[in-house]
Amino acid sequence: EAYKALLEVDMQERKIKETQGYTQAYIVSLLFPPLGVYYFFKYLFFANGTNEDIKAGVISLVLTVVVIVLSVWAFAGLLQQLSPAGPSQSIDLLKKTVAPENAKELIKLYR
Repeated sequence: EAYKALLEVDMQERKIKETQGYTQAYIVSLLFPPLGVYYFFKYLFFANGTNEDIKAGVISLVLTVVVIVLSVWAFAGLLQQLSPAGPSQSIDLLKKTVAPENAKELIKLYR
């Protein structure tokens, strides 16, 4: 009976270690997205092949893809906000300052 208890404790410790590994994979996938692909291959092809391993690998890949897409989307939005006025706005501004009416008024002012 003591042997069964030790065996059960050992199995529970292994489960805890596995879930800690999965949690680490998820955190790395969120914070450093390209590294999530490593955990995808690790758990899908090189682990024991249990359902939990496959699930952890797929979740790591999904988290990686989602974070990369969100990062690209946020970066594109930032670039749009930081870029100067678009070409059509610049051309309109140029036309207003160089229009013949304005030129005539400027000539009158200089005289």
